[in-house]
This record gives sequence, structure tokens and C-alpha cells, in this order.
Amino acid sequence: MEKFKNTTKNLLDSLIIQDPHITVTSPSQGYYYFSLFYVFVHTALEVFYIAVGCTPLVIINVFSIVLYICTCHLCKIGYELVAYRMGMIEIYLHIVLATVFLGYSCGFILWCFGMLLGTVTPYYTPMKTIIDRAIMYLFVILIMVTFFVLTILDYNEIIYTRYYVSENIAKILFAINSLLIFIEIIVHVYNSSLRTNQYSYDVKMIANTDYLTKLYNRQYMQRYTNDRITCFNKSKDTTDISIAIMDIDYFKTINDTYGHLAGDYILIELSKILSSQKHIRVSRWGGEEFLLISSRETDNETFCNIIEGLCKTIANQNLKYNGTPIKVTASFGVAKYQPNESLENFIKSADIKLYEAKQNGRNQVC
Repeated sequence: MEKFKNTTKNLLDSLIIQDPHITVTSPSQGYYYFSLFYVFVHTALEVFYIAVGCTPLVIINVFSIVLYICTCHLCKIGYELVAYRMGMIEIYLHIVLATVFLGYSCGFILWCFGMLLGTVTPYYTPMKTIIDRAIMYLFVILIMVTFFVLTILDYNEIIYTRYYVSENIAKILFAINSLLIFIEIIVHVYNSSLRTNQYSYDVKMIANTDYLTKLYNRQYMQRYTNDRITCFNKSKDTTDISIAIMDIDYFKTINDTYGHLAGDYILIELSKILSSQKHIRVSRWGGEEFLLISSRETDNETFCNIIEGLCKTIANQNLKYNGTPIKVTASFGVAKYQPNESLENFIKSADIKLYEAKQNGRNQVC
């Protein structure tokens, strides 16, 4: 049994094109509800097919219901791409068979438009690889060819409809299919927009965030500080701008003594302390250095008090890595921005103060 489960999982994994360089939020829950919706739609269709006596579609539709129940389960265990492709194939086959058995006028052909939109938009999974894009283009061509072939066959009255559907019922079916297609198109566009926004947000987070500490990175903080300086010099921001550069004392010794994983642990724990403090914005400046900047409503005196408090808080921490206590302290260099001062000189002023703190014995603010 265990071997069967592993084989099934490997098969499902092989159907998913992985790209280790792209990370996006899994949309399993969204497609789960969509699959559930199709279970109800096909259940209603089953009643209709039985009523008109269309035995082939009655049998085929049972498989459709079972398929969407399976896709619900696949979404729950994280295989939404497999479920999505299974659903698209089912819709395509249902379009062709329902049009052939019940006639063009029932409106099942309209689902081609919904399929086109669902295929070309980055709906639940973005087009990550060349293979993904190739599948998309081939499926688009297949849908378009199918639509035009069925339309031409119906126009020339070549499609032989064995199961009779009255004109009134055909009109009702056409209206229902039209309504469902409009709903599907709206949902496709809405979810595509949400996914694009989420993907854009993820990319910005990767670009602006330090991977280890989850703090802002150096590039972001340089841009942010420069924007603050620009506003200050244009008299749009009259509040003091203060920064502090923090350096963990004897960090190399910690790495050499306890290992680099212990060093990472220290960086993460101190990042939590720094980021929990209000009225400042924190970034990892590089290595064991952090840059802190005052918020727009914080004056220089308040900022200095905050930094003094952080210095004491860090020194009083009882940090343990794998049960081994590690004593950690930090030194801070504080600088207040002067009008028309360049960003480089501003940061250099804080760096000079940090050097003084280290020269004076560390574990202090200068």
C-alpha cells in the first residue's frame, strides 16, 4: 500500500513543471471551490440528461462528477495544477460531446470562450517554463479549431443530432450556458488579477527583504532613507531624521566558537527584538550590522532613548543555542541628519560614531 502511495505521488509530481527560482502562493483553496461548483453543475446536468434520455451523456457525465470530486481532493493535498489540467480536458470533451449529441443551439459551444480565457491567463499557476507555454499555445489552437469546425459543421447541417431537444428547452439551455460562461469569465479575470497582485507583492518582498532575518535589506533602506532626505530638504518633512548603525560585538568569535548556525540564530533573535520596537524602521545592513532609522513622527531625543533601551535589552538577553548560553552585546553609532547633507556622509557620520563605541569598550551607544 505504501509503495502504491509513493508511486502515485511520484506520478503526480511528474505532471507538475517545477521551477525552483519562482515561488508563488499556492491557490489550492480557490480551485477547490471551483471544482466543488462544477460537481453541482454536472449533478444538475445529470438530471437533465436523464430527462431527455441521452444515455451516452448520462454515462459520460457520471465520470465528470467523479473527476471533479477527485480534483477537489487533489487541491486539498496541493496538486492544484494537475486538478486544473484535468478540469480543462473534461470541459473540452464535454463541449464536443454535448454539441454532437444535443445540438449546436443548446449553447455548450460557448464554453470555448471560457476555456480560452482560462488557458491564456495566469489563472491558478503562472506559465513558468517553455513546456508550460507550449501546452498553453497548443490548447488554444485546439480550442479555436474545435470551435470553428463545429460551427461550420452545424452551418452545413452535417452534425447529426440523435437526441431531440425542443426549441424552447434549447433556448433555456443556451441562456443558462451563457450565464455560466459570463460568471466563469468574471471569476477568471478576478482571480487572475488577484494572482498577478500576489505575484507582484512576492517579487517586491524578495527584492526588499533579507532572506535570513526577514528584515528590510540594504538596497531598500538606501532608497527609503534617500527619499526621507529628499522630502526633508524640500521642507515636506520637518521632523528630525536620525539613524543608528548597530554592530554585534565579537560576532566573528561567536561564529568561530559555536558555529555559523549559532551565528544565524543570533542574527534572527536580535532581528526579532529590533523589529518589535515601534517608531523605528530596521534593515540588515550587511553581515552582523543593522541600520535603524527613526519614523517620521520620532524626534532625535526620542530616537536616542529607543536606541539606549535596545542596547540594554540586547545585553540582558539570555540566548541559548542548543542548550548552550551565548552572551551577546551590541554597539550603536547614532547620527542626526543635517540639512543638505548627502546620504553617504549621513551614513558615514553614524559609522564614525559606531567606531567610537567600539573603541570605548563596546556594548554602548555613541
